[in-house]
Amino acid sequence: MTLAANAGTIGHMLRSAALVAAIALVTAGGASAEAVARGTGFGLLALDANGTPSVAYVHGDALVLATRKKANDWARAEVASVPVGSSVMAFEIGAQGPVMLAGSADARKIFLVRRRSVGWQTVLVAGVSARYRLGWPGLALDPKGLPVVSYTRWDGPTLKSRLLLDRIDQKG
Repeated sequence: MTLAANAGTIGHMLRSAALVAAIALVTAGGASAEAVARGTGFGLLALDANGTPSVAYVHGDALVLATRKKANDWARAEVASVPVGSSVMAFEIGAQGPVMLAGSADARKIFLVRRRSVGWQTVLVAGVSARYRLGWPGLALDPKGLPVVSYTRWDGPTLKSRLLLDRIDQKG
């Protein structure tokens, strides 16, 4: 291929890239964002059956659920106490309401928090000794809204791991 042919191909590629970038900028113009919790590094978003967004996050030792009432107006509720440094690791809203998984900073505990008829219920899904670590959990809700949690348990000295699946019933 000649130098002129290479220059033509490169020019065509640059024009195509510029066109894609222009389209992306025009279509992104309608996007907006709202601050839900200032000073919080990490949270998860979920939508209920009506499309109403909620955000779960940890602030200090409190697991917080914020539900959008209208634009830039969020109702917040501290739903559980968790160890300082914990993070929300999974969040879903099902037939029985919001369900959140929080993990301790040392990767040795996983808590499930869900709405009950009176208040909130916290269930210790997994707690391990210093020898073990827990992997990032997964959360699914069955058709009745009951949680199913998956996670790994890693044994430090042997470097072996196990994948575990827990079904949480109505009682916890």
